[in-house]
Amino acid sequence: MAFVKPCCSLGPAAVLTPFLIVLPTAGYGAEIDAPIPPRAERVSLEAESHGLQRFDTTDHSQIWFSDSLVRDLTGDGIGDTIIVLATGNHPDTLEVILRIIADGYEYKDSWTSEAYRGPEGYWDPDPLIRNMLHPNHFSRLDPDITFLSDFTLGFVAEQIGGSHSEAENALSEIRDLGMPLFSYREGYVITQVAWSPSRRQFIVLARMG
Repeated sequence: MAFVKPCCSLGPAAVLTPFLIVLPTAGYGAEIDAPIPPRAERVSLEAESHGLQRFDTTDHSQIWFSDSLVRDLTGDGIGDTIIVLATGNHPDTLEVILRIIADGYEYKDSWTSEAYRGPEGYWDPDPLIRNMLHPNHFSRLDPDITFLSDFTLGFVAEQIGGSHSEAENALSEIRDLGMPLFSYREGYVITQVAWSPSRRQFIVLARMG
């Protein structure tokens, strides 16, 4: 199994599945302790950057929180855009969309407040969503790791439409080039994603929960 050097505090410890990466298990707020602003401030600017169209929302939805970050994720020295948008009228009924736009490509994920309900109880989605783009959520693969698990290689191979050997090459490239890893929590699931320069796509390296 491969390991990532500690990068962030994403919430209560995850129940690890046999994927690529092990995350730190400190409780949420150990490194991220930004205060939660009043609701009026949480309804921030609509997520629009680099000419991107605004997210569509239904007539009955309102923007609960939105945020964006420009950061180089592809290693070309050009800023890429990460956007988080949560719509709804209450933390219990939010719909969340995460988008990463880089080099003309897009990675997208979405979930609802129900994802924050699990065996350990219900976590308040609001602070977790608000801190999704915290700088501590970025890391890199440990340069000493190796990729030996058939499960890991199969998981990545399915995404790139290739063989285990091609998956290993893609992972080794991400490691050797020091590509940034972005970690985010969708409820009880922690996901880590990185850009593969040779495949020209984002690859999910781990989903744990």
